[in-house]
Amino acid sequence: LFLDVNLPIGDDSYAYQGWGFHFGAQYAKVPLIDKISMGSELGLSLYTEGDDDAKYNRGTELNLGVEFDYDLNALKPYVGLDYFNRLTKSEEKCSVSGTAGSSGTCKIDDDYSGFLTTFGVNYSINQMMTIEGKYMISAGRYFGDYNYTIAANFYFNF
Repeated sequence: LFLDVNLPIGDDSYAYQGWGFHFGAQYAKVPLIDKISMGSELGLSLYTEGDDDAKYNRGTELNLGVEFDYDLNALKPYVGLDYFNRLTKSEEKCSVSGTAGSSGTCKIDDDYSGFLTTFGVNYSINQMMTIEGKYMISAGRYFGDYNYTIAANFYFNF
């Protein structure tokens, strides 16, 4: 089981300004052959109302993923495939048309889905610290069509 918490920090022009809670179950390290293992994940993401002027509230999301790792001791290259689906539409405070000065909540038609393919490598410094580099290719309306991302992460496990 896992829980990831997204903090509402960053530039308001592109960073979501609400809290995010991503939780679910992972099944990792299923040995397939020799040094190759498989992991899987089922997750759900919930978001609080953003603290920006538009009062945007992101919809609930589901993700399913599978990953294959090749174990070279401290170095672990991997490839993963994830499916994302927004289960509920996002909401935004807005003016109601036809009523002067009235406001309400508008549903945004963004209940999209998409796929994310990841190529990466983890390097374990020790049992508690890991460095990761990855290249991600996303496709589908969930991601706004096609995107390419390069990322570096540091993990501290306790």
